[in-house]
Amino acid sequence: MGAAVLQQGVAIAGFSKPVTPLPNEERLKAIFFQTEIIAAIHRSNQDFYGPLLFFTAHFEGSDVLAFPLENQIGEKTILAFKVSPPYNHNELVAKVLDYLKKHAPYEGNDDLLNPR
Repeated sequence: MGAAVLQQGVAIAGFSKPVTPLPNEERLKAIFFQTEIIAAIHRSNQDFYGPLLFFTAHFEGSDVLAFPLENQIGEKTILAFKVSPPYNHNELVAKVLDYLKKHAPYEGNDDLLNPR
């Protein structure tokens, strides 16, 4: 449905299908900033749980998946996209993590990008 690369609450790249309704610019900025806050909360637990690979927000008709990219890019950057069912969550996550592993090398243990 749509995807964006976020950096400090701002979309630095994005795509949405022409038929996808988008909120107004102010609301979109708020959504992006909220995504950054959620990521920051999860990042604060990395010392206990290990590196944050992704997180999902499940809504009634769609899901938002977010993949922090700072280990690949070196900045606090997030790839986020919205998908609608039907889809296989585990397959989709595995494909994205595999793509990131191949095209945006992780600085650290490659085993961290292999989903369980």
